[in-house]
Amino acid sequence: MAVNQKTVLKTDAYLEIPVKVAVCPICKGKLFAQFDEWQQNEDGTWGLPEADVRLDCENEPDIDSEEWWDWLDGHYSMPYVDWLPVAILVTKWINKNYVFDMDE
Repeated sequence: MAVNQKTVLKTDAYLEIPVKVAVCPICKGKLFAQFDEWQQNEDGTWGLPEADVRLDCENEPDIDSEEWWDWLDGHYSMPYVDWLPVAILVTKWINKNYVFDMDE
């Protein structure tokens, strides 16, 4: 379904981010987005506040594995330097292409 040529997402969507939009700033892996907050747009549809997207890297090991802490330390040693610019870019792309169904 589309609204003004935008695809409608459910609030619990797990969205694969195309590599042409963004990749993991550390390992260049594919990213996936999840959402926790939304804001109403001027046209009454719902989008994301700036940089408010939760990004997961495809190369994240299982949290119970021995590799997880090393991965976390390497991927999130400087989150505002590494991840904030990517989050801003991805949020802008999502808001340009998607709206959220808040009536689900």
